[in-house]
Amino acid sequence: MPYTEAFIMEAQRLGNVVPLGVGHAATHDLEFAGYRFPKVGMMFQANVWSCHMDPKFWPDPEKFDPGRFLNSDGSLKTKVPSFLPFVLGKRQCLGESLARMELFLFLAIFMQIFTFRTTTGSALLKAEDVDNFIVNSPKHFQFLLEERKQ
Repeated sequence: MPYTEAFIMEAQRLGNVVPLGVGHAATHDLEFAGYRFPKVGMMFQANVWSCHMDPKFWPDPEKFDPGRFLNSDGSLKTKVPSFLPFVLGKRQCLGESLARMELFLFLAIFMQIFTFRTTTGSALLKAEDVDNFIVNSPKHFQFLLEERKQ
């Protein structure tokens, strides 16, 4: 099952559902790394896309490779720098643990029951086949689900 979790993590890394995270406002004037940020009119956003595509952390970042989330013994890496699908800090997604469980259960059950195939003449989705707004979503595509023989 670690490979299934690694597959999900790699899909999240490349998928970047919310590429800029959710905006936050400063509640008081602050200074960080030598920069001053005023309370009024200052918004902060985490550039999740940049973290997930940085070649310093992800060799060949455009390539889908679930193995990057596995240790040499096949176990799952739990702390992976620059992997932030639920953003980070005190304001990270409250539903992270539920979302991780649900993603795992849905994928594992679907993979046990179905075989996924592209339709005749359909190409696989590419990065440019995504509508980029505040939340990324794939453009319309078709695929086939075939029930596995028991």
